[in-house]
Amino acid sequence: MSKSCDRLISFSSDLRFSKGLMLFVGLIMFLGLVGCAEQEEATMAVVDDLNARVTAYVPTDISTDLSHLEPGERAALDELVAAGKVMHEIFLQQAWPDRDIHEEAMASVSGADKADVDIYVAINAGPWDRRFHHEPFVGDWVHPEGANYYPTDLTDAEKAEIEAAGDEYSGLFTMVRRDEHGALKAIPYSEYFAEPLGRARDHLLAAADLTSNESLATFLRSRAAAFFTDDYYQSDMDWMDLDSVVEITIGPYETYEDGLFGWKA
Repeated sequence: MSKSCDRLISFSSDLRFSKGLMLFVGLIMFLGLVGCAEQEEATMAVVDDLNARVTAYVPTDISTDLSHLEPGERAALDELVAAGKVMHEIFLQQAWPDRDIHEEAMASVSGADKADVDIYVAINAGPWDRRFHHEPFVGDWVHPEGANYYPTDLTDAEKAEIEAAGDEYSGLFTMVRRDEHGALKAIPYSEYFAEPLGRARDHLLAAADLTSNESLATFLRSRAAAFFTDDYYQSDMDWMDLDSVVEITIGPYETYEDGLFGWKA
């Protein structure tokens, strides 16, 4: 219990007033205790060894000599780094359902745990520890098998429906959601992530204009187009033909995050 609650209890125990006034003071004390209890309940629990988990990751500077790059290639590289940051925004949406709710609740964490929670959430892209099979390290939210690719309240019948439907839901580049009637539907990445993909596309096209390497420019333009067609075949072929000092792999690839069906890239 906090010091302010302790002072309230101590103060009320020393009072010597009439029965009516004592009842009034008793009511104040009761309301104060309820407020303290609510404050304690609102504080998120964190695992006891959180600091040890954080310090298990050693910050490491990774650098390279860019002095050999022509100005155009260096500027193109900056655009590609910016595009990569947008991809991370999209990954967070795919990996972390109910993010707003979780972040609001985690705001109650204070003291020494606060910095550790912030760091570890950034490392794990959410409140679940990837080293320990997605167990929660703050709060008690159960990690959904399908991450955020599917509604987190899927029933067993709906899972069977999705599995039986084949191509309708199994596409690599779709998010499964509910329509206004609660029925399941698959939304292409190009539609669901249209805003961030538009920013990523702009960075790729800017890099294509800056580079003097034809194979890199070709790949960047075809990959930028793929963001809004959901057809990555040609840009994959263009990536295979890359012959450039500056290279990038960007877009939907691995399906490990989808632990439910292993479909979504």
